[in-house]
Amino acid sequence: MSSPAPSAEPTELELTVEGMTCAACARRVEKALGRVEGVESVAVDLVRERALVRGRNVPTATLAVAAEQAGYRVRARQPATPPERPRTTWSRTAAALTLAAVANALPATLPPSGPRALAELGAGLVVTLGLGSGLLRQAAREFRGRAPGMSTLVAAGALASLALHAWALLAGVGSHHTHAALHSEAGSAALIVAFVLLGRGLEAHARARVRAALDRLDVHPTDALRVVRHGLEGELRADELRPGDIVVVPPHGLVPADGTVEETTAWLDEGHLTGEARPIERGPGEPVFAGAVNAARALRMRVTASGEATRVAQIRSLVRRAAAERSPMVEAAERWSARVVPAVMLIALGTLITLLASGEEPLEAIRRAVVVLVVACPCALGLATPTAIAAALGTGLRAGILIARPSAFERLADVRTFAFDKTGTLTEGRARPGRIVVDADGVDDRELLRLAAALETESEHPLGRAIFEEAMRRGIVLPHAAAPELVEGGVRGDVEGSSIEVGALGPAEDDEAVRAARAAGASIVAVRRDGHRLGWIACEDPLREEARSVVQALRARGAEVWMLSGDHALAAAARGREAGFEPALVLGGLGPEAKRERIRALEAQGPVAVVGDGINDAPALATASVGIAIGRGARLALESAGLTLEHGLTRLVPAIDLARRTKRVVRQNLALAFAYNIVAIPLAALGALDRVAAPWLDGGGLAALAMASSSVFVVASSLRLLRPLAVPEVVSLR
Repeated sequence: MSSPAPSAEPTELELTVEGMTCAACARRVEKALGRVEGVESVAVDLVRERALVRGRNVPTATLAVAAEQAGYRVRARQPATPPERPRTTWSRTAAALTLAAVANALPATLPPSGPRALAELGAGLVVTLGLGSGLLRQAAREFRGRAPGMSTLVAAGALASLALHAWALLAGVGSHHTHAALHSEAGSAALIVAFVLLGRGLEAHARARVRAALDRLDVHPTDALRVVRHGLEGELRADELRPGDIVVVPPHGLVPADGTVEETTAWLDEGHLTGEARPIERGPGEPVFAGAVNAARALRMRVTASGEATRVAQIRSLVRRAAAERSPMVEAAERWSARVVPAVMLIALGTLITLLASGEEPLEAIRRAVVVLVVACPCALGLATPTAIAAALGTGLRAGILIARPSAFERLADVRTFAFDKTGTLTEGRARPGRIVVDADGVDDRELLRLAAALETESEHPLGRAIFEEAMRRGIVLPHAAAPELVEGGVRGDVEGSSIEVGALGPAEDDEAVRAARAAGASIVAVRRDGHRLGWIACEDPLREEARSVVQALRARGAEVWMLSGDHALAAAARGREAGFEPALVLGGLGPEAKRERIRALEAQGPVAVVGDGINDAPALATASVGIAIGRGARLALESAGLTLEHGLTRLVPAIDLARRTKRVVRQNLALAFAYNIVAIPLAALGALDRVAAPWLDGGGLAALAMASSSVFVVASSLRLLRPLAVPEVVSLR
């Protein structure tokens, strides 16, 4: 009897979603896709109109059917094609506004029950049932899904206005009040739909600007390329490249993969990564990144990473996940917007009952209830936060600030305590072995380097890389290291039949020479064979040029700034003094768990941001309220962090400023949306909008204009976050 096949690994699908207009739509799509068998999670990005679906063996066709039943259309996103341009309805909007203006400008001297009333009714029917048919279909989807949204309110208001007009016309009532109602209600239906179409068009245009900023990394070179493999030249697509291939990139062509310059000098525009659209010189052996534009003559490069392993693909993945994540502020705003529609319907019903009970004419009571329906705008609440977060994502991306988790970015605005790692974060991470001390007989400098470098061939730690690179510079042939594993403070493995360990010195191993090297800021790496120390290597890693200014800027803002280092306390203290830390806030000799415990203790006093770059920093980055990784750091550190600074510490203060600015804009947006609904709904219920309306714009039309304007104002407010950040000159990605 055969055993069942193991379940497939979870996969992610990125889908384009059509038909969403507000936060309620995004929730309906999430629910519809989440009910499909095999789906584990769904995250819908309203601004970019995409859905990220994680599941096992889930066909796209099945997801499309589920979305279709909910009233939306989803399809697999084709990354090789440029982002779709937003579909606007400017021609429909112009026609609707024209017909609405004509209907409301008909001479009042015409008999209300004759040609004028019929013309107004015709204009209202054409605009509402024809040009506004998309709104009615959306309202029907909301009704079927039992999740009424803004389209439900708009459709109810417009159809009720048309029904009132038709009822009065057919009834032939001749009172002055009915004549006025006939003139206002027919045009009101047209104005309601026209203003909503105008608002949605402006909204779509504004959100397209946000999407353009976020989609800047969607570069997918697919053309055939000249490739040399195994000494033979041929043509391959970018997705067929693999490490070791030699690729010839033509002038003005896109670099198809990460790699190094093979010959001569290249000039590359790396604006998709650096935010600076200017050529950067690269010499032989220097790195180039996928998506860069070859600005000069043909470039010959050697591939080191292709496809999803490239730097731009990793960044794109972070941005995609971030755009689909909902921060606490977004979730709170969506909960409130979901409650607005039922509340407005109850208020409209209460207005109708109250007016009828007080003796008001039925036509006027119904009309006032319709105005209440039209004036409410849950979309302003639903758009207030996600549009601001999306704009911040785009602005940060251009400045080299990658926001992987909007929830962490949201918390950064409130952080007043910062903890820095030393090696590779405050220092350049380009350590160079200086003094080498040998303790054992029969071992010299080259032998010590040979054994140590054998364990560091794939190290992501700056000190490990420094030892390996020094061995390569000296032309040392390295032996094979079997079963290397990370241990507390270092790495251990079998080399030539012996157990070799490379790591920190023990507490009892200090001597005068070691203390002198540490006091000068050097990091000491000990090398042991079968438990016996063979010697040690002093690695010198200079402080980053910007480290002192960043620490001073944070302290000037009243922040508490710590250094938590795994290096010895003497070495940490030396670099701490150089960087401008308070001596009492510099701690050395902390392993990964000790760092995490210290962060937990600091978190008891308030949110903490941890800035690090290495594997040892991953636990602290994951524990802190906000984890901030340095862009060239270890992959595990990048995956554990909420933010990544592509250009080192120069982007830390701008990231804090962007977080605080975003929080301020979100609060302003929410205040505007709440204030609008709190003020506008009572005014509509009390009939105040009729008293301030112009002769050509009745209460219903004014309500529609106000409702559409509130959404546009909220989106326009968020667009302020697209302004470039004040950041230091971009550092090239060398």
